[in-house]
Amino acid sequence: MVSDEPASTIPEPLVKLGFTEKNISSIGGRGKKNTPALLQHIRNTLNARADDLAALMEVTGFDAKSISSMLAGAGAHIATGIEALVEHKDELKKIITEDKTFDAKSISSMLHGAGAHIATGIEALVKHEDELKKIITEDRTFDAKSISSMLNDAGAHIATGIEALVEHKDE
Repeated sequence: MVSDEPASTIPEPLVKLGFTEKNISSIGGRGKKNTPALLQHIRNTLNARADDLAALMEVTGFDAKSISSMLAGAGAHIATGIEALVEHKDELKKIITEDKTFDAKSISSMLHGAGAHIATGIEALVKHEDELKKIITEDRTFDAKSISSMLNDAGAHIATGIEALVEHKDE
């Protein structure tokens, strides 16, 4: 039987990491922005950083779906988003695996749609990790999942959300 589906245009290293056309399309953004040229640019950029992405996935627990969620909407600026994830790999590892303030899924949820602005969100998480951990473990105002839910889809505005949460935690 002949399939109507086109052959995959995803480079093999990305397939091995679990990336799909759906993941790549979400990074491109919505609607008409997803031109074939943009989607190819995203594939090429991801492929060029496949080793870095594999290392990031290994130490943080992020998967292809999490990464594409965080980079959603980055479009042509995907390299900036990937660079931020790779640059902050150690800080993310600490939050996820050492301090266990948040898990990979929660961070992905909070950073969903950050795209090229993901560095601002990661920096806010790192900067306020101690305060967020205190809210979770000492004050018990909220648990990690509740904070993740409140900040879900904050994307590029996550820093504002985190700062407001820390500032108004006692109100």
